[in-house]
Amino acid sequence: MAIAYQYAPAAEEAPAKTPEDYLDYTLSWSLEFGPGGGSPGDSITSITSLGVSPSGTLVLSSGTIILSNQAVLFWAGSGIPDFTYEITTQILTTLGRTYTRTLLLPVAEIL
Repeated sequence: MAIAYQYAPAAEEAPAKTPEDYLDYTLSWSLEFGPGGGSPGDSITSITSLGVSPSGTLVLSSGTIILSNQAVLFWAGSGIPDFTYEITTQILTTLGRTYTRTLLLPVAEIL
């Protein structure tokens, strides 16, 4: 039985969006799964969670696994101007590991 491994790097910052924008974002694990990474040959089997904090004001799609099972694609829209949201996604891999990645998404003021 594989032991789950929790990996959570520091939060990355995404480019700012305006409330009208509905933009695609990609969270990649290719460095961890590629040559020289901690789990070469591993890949994403499922997205176990995709959430936003605080909830209720930013529209977030369900995630899709892309790039040969090495990344998660989602889109975000709406939001409050001059506010930064924390988007966290957690995945399960073919080797039974759990990885978590966080993205800080600022919403720009409408001028």
